[in-house]
Amino acid sequence: MIRYKMFWRLFGASCLAVAIGLFPNCGRKAPIAPQATDQFSARIEIHPPSFARSDSALWDDEIIVEIPIDLPGEEGGNHKVGFGRLSVVDTTIGGITIEIEVEDAEFMRIWMDGSWMDHHPVTDEHHVVIRLEDANLDAHASKICYSDVGIVVENNGVVVDSGALQPMYGEHGLHFGSNFSIPDSGDYQITVTAGVPTFARGETTSDKWMEATEVMFNYTFSGTPLEEEIEIGEASGQDLMIVELEAGGPERMWVFMGGSWMWMDPGPDDTHHFEVKLEDPSIETHHEMIGYCEIHVTIINETTGSESSEIELYPMYGEHGFHYAVNMLFPNGEGDDEGHDGH
Repeated sequence: MIRYKMFWRLFGASCLAVAIGLFPNCGRKAPIAPQATDQFSARIEIHPPSFARSDSALWDDEIIVEIPIDLPGEEGGNHKVGFGRLSVVDTTIGGITIEIEVEDAEFMRIWMDGSWMDHHPVTDEHHVVIRLEDANLDAHASKICYSDVGIVVENNGVVVDSGALQPMYGEHGLHFGSNFSIPDSGDYQITVTAGVPTFARGETTSDKWMEATEVMFNYTFSGTPLEEEIEIGEASGQDLMIVELEAGGPERMWVFMGGSWMWMDPGPDDTHHFEVKLEDPSIETHHEMIGYCEIHVTIINETTGSESSEIELYPMYGEHGFHYAVNMLFPNGEGDDEGHDGH
């Protein structure tokens, strides 16, 4: 049996306290629309992702980057109160491409305290989107993360091993993986279960993957050690989710556990490292999306010097794939930061 299980609950109730009714006026004066001459920037703080790694040097340092925001204007140079969709501003640092865009506030379906809750934007909110991509990988369909994934390995109806897979990052990008034991050669049935992803959803994706997905693969083990990674199979699961199962020899995993990073070596009986990839085939391809980060953003009015409070972004899935997002107010034009405290 698996000798370890990790349960990743990264955006629990304490992290999601800003979920409903973000930035209400709370009896304070209404925010003032940005002035035509005001210039804004966003300070983005990205904590190291907490997924397991096959390389201990991969994105182990916090990244802090400041990106200017160029607000669009009406005729005559006046800024809109509703921004519409901005062209993406991006920069690359430490092998990560960081993109930010601002658009009109939007509906968000958020997993909170064990149930789904709808957040409808309020007056003067805007939607800040941040995407993280691996600048070094080839393009492919958007990966699906924030799902509880497990496998059960059976031989003639007898379970020989089972367990939860960890979110993990390796040379082929984001996947779920763990080491397993298959004792003898023979024909096996491997059932993969992917729970409902708990990232927030946008209006057009609010009903996407709202049921658990289960698919079964057949696998014949020769009894000799696997010297290279093999693809066992690919299947379309619930709502056109692609479930791909691969296997290789047992491998070391660099994992975050108990507040620190450590190597987790394969057990003496482990024979396989199984990897599951979940993908959305319905959207255009792009670079590898990086999940399981804790991201905070501060909006800075470069003209007045005022700053918003530091706001945590949600992992979210929308019509353009996986990203981090939050509805928020911009600092007002008088340098008064009240009403922007992120509760």
